Amino acid sequence: MDVDSHGDARDFVYAGLAVAAIWLAVVLTSVYAPALVTGSQHEHLHIAALFNWLWGAVATGQVVVAFTALNRRQAPVARSLWLTLCAGVSGVWLAVLFVSIFGPEFVTGSDPTMLPLAAMISPIVGVFATAFVCRLVQAAPREPTPTVANGALARQPGASVAEQLRQLAALRAADIVTAEEYAAKKAELLARM
Repeated sequence: MDVDSHGDARDFVYAGLAVAAIWLAVVLTSVYAPALVTGSQHEHLHIAALFNWLWGAVATGQVVVAFTALNRRQAPVARSLWLTLCAGVSGVWLAVLFVSIFGPEFVTGSDPTMLPLAAMISPIVGVFATAFVCRLVQAAPREPTPTVANGALARQPGASVAEQLRQLAALRAADIVTAEEYAAKKAELLARM
């Protein structure tokens, strides 16, 4: 069972990496995405620089909400959920970055107006994809962990002594119970056999 305890520093690192990926994509698209070129003077308007910060803020808010929801769970959170959040959001915004920079431009009119549709639409799609990843992580089932009461494994109705020993070993491996608690409860369970 690969679980993190609540408030672990790794939780902050995973969420921080997701937020950093969002803002790295926002900054790079603001600089390198094609501009809207219009008029007889071919005036350039950097659409990405004007609006991507807004979409980045919305996506950051979604990650913060998912982070808060995961940290409020009563049971420890599987590390795979944190990795899914980090990798999913980072992947979404990496795709936004590449589509914004290398996506096609729509050219119209006799005095060509170049409209960077990819740079305008991909951050919006990125916000929806970020929302999907965050909701997916929040909706993931909780890790089934045995309960600990007063420093010992609580009796679970219908659980055999062998099953309780396995659960106790899992708790020890996850550093939920101390070595002393583990030894005491193991001795108690073995005496019941």
